Amino acid sequence: MNAFSACSLYHEDLRVAMSRPLEQRVKFFLDTTDVEESSELGQLLPNLDLVRQDVARVSAVQETVASMPEQPVIELQEPYTGEDIQIRASHALVLKTQLPRLFLYSFLIMFSDVPKDLVEDVIWALEVFVGLLRECSDEQLDVLCSDELDAVYTYEEPAFEEDTPMETIRSFMRQQSKAKVTILLLRPEVDRPGDAVRYFKAIIDYRRLVVPPEQFFEGERDLLEVYGEALTRSGINDEFAETFLRKYVDSSAASDKTGLRRLIVAKVWLSRVLRRRGSTSAAKSEEKWLVRWFRKHICYRARITPSS
Repeated sequence: MNAFSACSLYHEDLRVAMSRPLEQRVKFFLDTTDVEESSELGQLLPNLDLVRQDVARVSAVQETVASMPEQPVIELQEPYTGEDIQIRASHALVLKTQLPRLFLYSFLIMFSDVPKDLVEDVIWALEVFVGLLRECSDEQLDVLCSDELDAVYTYEEPAFEEDTPMETIRSFMRQQSKAKVTILLLRPEVDRPGDAVRYFKAIIDYRRLVVPPEQFFEGERDLLEVYGEALTRSGINDEFAETFLRKYVDSSAASDKTGLRRLIVAKVWLSRVLRRRGSTSAAKSEEKWLVRWFRKHICYRARITPSS
């Protein structure tokens, strides 16, 4: 599966999710394998009622942690030996120890399966987790994130094994968290595309390390499609957004339904950016193409029109 292949259809996925019974599935995005969710992974996902119990405690825990010294000493049970140990921990690590089910749930859950009332809490947990992964030691990561590590080893086997360098695992986990929080930030009820753009840069830099330059724009279309939406909705840098979207449109092959949908959505975003930049004539050209296409294929309109 290509990076972000599940994410690029997230508007449709969210719409479908509202018409079906609540599902709770495990999903990573920047996959290194084609493995689907296993029963073992499903068992790692915390019960939703228990997650809500953690959520109810977030404010109180935040207040307590804020009053602690910068590097408080905390007592933990070593997950493999059961031995009681003491370690110095950052505030992010303390939050993780006090709200373990919320953090594990946020790392594992499929973005479209997050209940609407928990979206902001999951975003908060993922943003804290990203910082935690940057600042904790390998030993702390092994002790405090043992369930998350088990999930990575299970889901990404054989790409990651027990002897894989911890720094490689840490980087993978950070990008997974950033990818998921990015999608949640673009949900209509959250609407934080500027923050999504900020996370996207790190994700794209990460993918450039593993995808050959000559294959990047072709092989990462799903990822880049979501990036185009974030750039357009944020309005942070319309000059860059126009350059990026033109390149995306020019490189989009409409040889199948997926490629056609990508092309149409990209043209919608491009026309919006062009109008903001005052390029009315160029925007009208894109819009005329879209109008002609939709008049011929009216049955597709509801399925591929991007959100506002």
